[in-house]
Amino acid sequence: MPYPMKPKAAMVFLISECIDKVLKQHAVTEMSKVVLNEDTRMEIAMDTCDEILRRIEKKGESNEGI
Repeated sequence: MPYPMKPKAAMVFLISECIDKVLKQHAVTEMSKVVLNEDTRMEIAMDTCDEILRRIEKKGESNEGI
């Protein structure tokens, strides 16, 4: 992990790394290995991180008045 990282960047890095690892572990058949190539795994990982960040931002916006 590159240092120094802001907390949100570190979270994105960690989550995307974990998603990539799990997808590699589940690519056991030839078909899944074709579908889950490196580019696809990274796209899934980054899309997931983007969705998590959107939800965090949205939740933060709804809690601003508290």
